[in-house]
Amino acid sequence: LIALNIVRMVSAIIRHHSHYIQSYEVWQGVPIFYGLGNLLSDDSIYDSVDWNTGLMVKLEFPRQGAPISTLYPVCQQKRNGCSLAVLPDEKQRNEILSEIEGYNRCLMNHELHLQQWQEVLTEKKDFYIGLMLHSKWGRRLLWRLKLLPHIRPSLWKRNVLLNLFRCDT
Repeated sequence: LIALNIVRMVSAIIRHHSHYIQSYEVWQGVPIFYGLGNLLSDDSIYDSVDWNTGLMVKLEFPRQGAPISTLYPVCQQKRNGCSLAVLPDEKQRNEILSEIEGYNRCLMNHELHLQQWQEVLTEKKDFYIGLMLHSKWGRRLLWRLKLLPHIRPSLWKRNVLLNLFRCDT
């Protein structure tokens, strides 16, 4: 009920801080963007296309009807030690928009969403656990959650650990 009342009071919802482009949808006439990725990031340790791609959203609000949204992909480039945001060429733009449509199909299909979530967890699990084991903070967190001595944590502990994957997925 609260979500319904909030949606009645807003024209659009745009989430940020995901670092990766995520899906979007229109719910009850309100466009919801789950993650716009990085417009500009000075973090040079990540050199992946996904990390260096973001979206700008143009929203138009007609007097009647739902808002109209247009997506503009943006790519980061490093030049002379500086990060610049540039518009991709048409081929790159179409590839990025096609990828977003794939995310949207996944969002709308619960079984596909679960399948892809499991694939990401399987792919990234060892990487993240390895990172956590190499940091004092990570070891302390795993110890407090009692995950270090356990191979199969409880559902609650597993969900807390899975939440650590959220940003990347």
